[in-house]
Amino acid sequence: LEQKSFLRDSILFYRGNYPISVNEFEKSKQSLLQRQSAYSSLKASIKNNESSMLRMKESHLDLQVQLEKELHQYRMDLEESFQLLGVATEQWKEKYLIESPVDGKVTLTSYWNENQIIKAGDVLVTVIPADRSMIIVRADIPSAGVGRVRVGQEVNIKLSGFPYMEFGMIKGKIRSLSLVPANDVYIAEIDLVNGMRSTYNIDLNFISEMTGTADIITEKSRLIYRFIKPLKALGR
Repeated sequence: LEQKSFLRDSILFYRGNYPISVNEFEKSKQSLLQRQSAYSSLKASIKNNESSMLRMKESHLDLQVQLEKELHQYRMDLEESFQLLGVATEQWKEKYLIESPVDGKVTLTSYWNENQIIKAGDVLVTVIPADRSMIIVRADIPSAGVGRVRVGQEVNIKLSGFPYMEFGMIKGKIRSLSLVPANDVYIAEIDLVNGMRSTYNIDLNFISEMTGTADIITEKSRLIYRFIKPLKALGR
């Protein structure tokens, strides 16, 4: 609008058809120049702002890339630290911690003194399992009769502390049989079918280190073997 007004004043001024003085014409010209200067300044300011915004976007992208790199490095460092912590924890547990594969109550089977040296293989404690369904039996089978023993065969167990004529027998099945003998005997692991419940429907108390005899029912005959090793609780 300012430029149109000045153009109109200029035409009239130079033609002399418009009563406008030189002073008024100069004011109109000066006003146009000021407007043009302000417009140029505004354009320059907009351009500068656009350049600043572009630089800010580039800076933001650079920061985002740097942040992602740092986060990736932090994750790698954290994973490495976690792995090292796991290794250190396992080493500490192996060196200082005594763990049982089953839950239960601990009972001492020997007298231990403070700072007493413990050798590898020493029995520290016995764990009586809370879950009686996890109890299995170990029986020693002489090499002479092992040929008729098979996994899955039924076993009648007579416990020494519970006369079978009064308390009945415990039912079991052979779970596994060792592949090689030790001291001319094979080790059979026996699962208890009904836990410590006897054939007389009596729940017998589990006593650590109890012994007895195993009647293994084979296809043609029965094999009776005495428990050389006491009954113990093992985790399945």
